[in-house]
Amino acid sequence: LVMDPDSGKQADIDVCRVKGNQEVWCYECKGYQPTEEITEAMVSHWLTDRVPLMHRALRREVRFQNCAIHFEFWTSGRFSAEAERRLNSAKQTTTRYAIGFRDGAEVRRYIAQVRPTAVAKMFDEHFFQHAIAKSERRGAAQSSPTGTSTSQMENA
Repeated sequence: LVMDPDSGKQADIDVCRVKGNQEVWCYECKGYQPTEEITEAMVSHWLTDRVPLMHRALRREVRFQNCAIHFEFWTSGRFSAEAERRLNSAKQTTTRYAIGFRDGAEVRRYIAQVRPTAVAKMFDEHFFQHAIAKSERRGAAQSSPTGTSTSQMENA
């Protein structure tokens, strides 16, 4: 939890990773089912309200004044097209700190490289291989005009 002393507003940092006195990484984490969508409104709130507040609070700490600061939005779900456009725009135009984002497939690829592999197993059990996610994929495959089978989707 960080607070802006000027406004009194607070923001939670889901995950904060500090690399010595060089970098600070703050992650917004949305643990959704693979079919759930992050909306543009959610992304806009994060970009215009949460990120600037966190940035101001971090910069007030002496140990972070010379650090590169990165903010990333990770979800086990997916981003709407509008949300993705908004994030890409912010990533390209923001200069005071870095913006990044990963959807469920990108998060899964990333954690597949993490050791121990228990992290990837836990992620799969709670999101990609969860009974609700499997049921939603079956329903989507049955109504899909492309005829993509459930097994093809699970292996993607």
